[in-house]
Amino acid sequence: MIRFSSQTARVRTPRVRPRVEWFDTPCRGWSFGRSGRPWSASYAWCLLFALAWLGGCSSRKAIEVTYGTRRGAGAQSVNGTSVLASMFEAEEFKVYSWHRLSPKLAQYDVILWAPNDFELPGEAQQRFLERWLAAGADRTLIFVGRDYDAAEHYWRTIRSMVPAQQRIDVMRQQAIARALHATRRMGMPPDGVCEWFAMQRDADYHQAAKLDGPWARDLVRDQTDLWVQTALCVPTTKQLETLWGGRGPSLGHEPDFEVLLYTGATPLVTRVTKPIWNGGQILVVSNGSFLLNFPLINHENRKLAGRVIQACGTRGKVAFLESGPGGPRVYDREPEQVVEQGTRERVLMALHWFVLGLVFCFSVFPIFGRARTPRSENNADFGQHIEALGALLQQTKDESFARRQVGQYRAIAYRESGVQHIQATEESGQSRAQGPRASRPLPTRRTGRSNTTKR
Repeated sequence: MIRFSSQTARVRTPRVRPRVEWFDTPCRGWSFGRSGRPWSASYAWCLLFALAWLGGCSSRKAIEVTYGTRRGAGAQSVNGTSVLASMFEAEEFKVYSWHRLSPKLAQYDVILWAPNDFELPGEAQQRFLERWLAAGADRTLIFVGRDYDAAEHYWRTIRSMVPAQQRIDVMRQQAIARALHATRRMGMPPDGVCEWFAMQRDADYHQAAKLDGPWARDLVRDQTDLWVQTALCVPTTKQLETLWGGRGPSLGHEPDFEVLLYTGATPLVTRVTKPIWNGGQILVVSNGSFLLNFPLINHENRKLAGRVIQACGTRGKVAFLESGPGGPRVYDREPEQVVEQGTRERVLMALHWFVLGLVFCFSVFPIFGRARTPRSENNADFGQHIEALGALLQQTKDESFARRQVGQYRAIAYRESGVQHIQATEESGQSRAQGPRASRPLPTRRTGRSNTTKR
């Protein structure tokens, strides 16, 4: 069943949160949900002027245009998804990057797939993702069409902000970006149909000026900046019957389409549901003109991105599925971890440094060979005390002070042994007066013995 929803269209209560401060705040300021971190509209304009300054000052250097990734080069790319990932994180979702379709995705509640591929999703990818939706409850798949390039949008936006002498160079960069995108989309099939949408390639590249649908509520429509060329329309009944081979869908697989945002007759956001998905849904977004990094500078575009996040429920885990031409590989069981060549080289280098450090520690700190018995020292040897005291007195380099200390020691020793300490003190005084030679008494000549001997 196909429905173009009006302002009073059905809204599924289990998936809509009552809180809407993401996009109901005035243009002068808004906040990132529960986190309470205030963001002002001036922040976005400051970021835009910074990009314009970088583009104007170094317009000959190409900007980063990596598509559909949130980390690495995609974090700084105009076509990246790092800003959208931060908006999910601000709503208390846990965000991870993913590059394959494997059973481990059963742990996730939301998958955002922005393929860098102009083709339709492959049958293997469609079957896997529909099984993933049916295996859980209230899961959401967000599919973002490829036919949009923010690089051309970037150069067009900053053209009026750069100095006049650099404007020609900016216009040249804009033309190059438009030509590159036109070359890439030449491989897109003119028409294609899958159960999720019908692709119509041959349309004029234009700005979506008039927006309608339930998601257009509270938007300042003349301030949005959405661009569309390839339309991802709701497939007709005839197209679906042709796709099913005239047999019709099996029980529980009947698709239901609800257009949430459109301009004229072109859907921009469509919700696809099936009874077998247990409340799950697919949000088909025509392109990334309000989900990629650079378009999210626009305040009204951020409101639409907030509605996408609101439709995913509360909290949970989000997988940003990143893929190139051909789509992500599908695995029936979890593949073994493949280590990249650069990672292997870094691990081997770290291992070599670890072994080298281990050898150094063994050569410096431990004692090798048979254990030796250290030489024992007798701490009761009084001679060691005398030697230590002499070394201390020698450090003073004062001979008179040393002699006074020795004399004082002798006086105390004589007193404790019972000898009259007065005599010791007098002798000590005489020795100090006479000098070092007078301290030793001179031997007396025994003349009586010598005379007797002579006689």
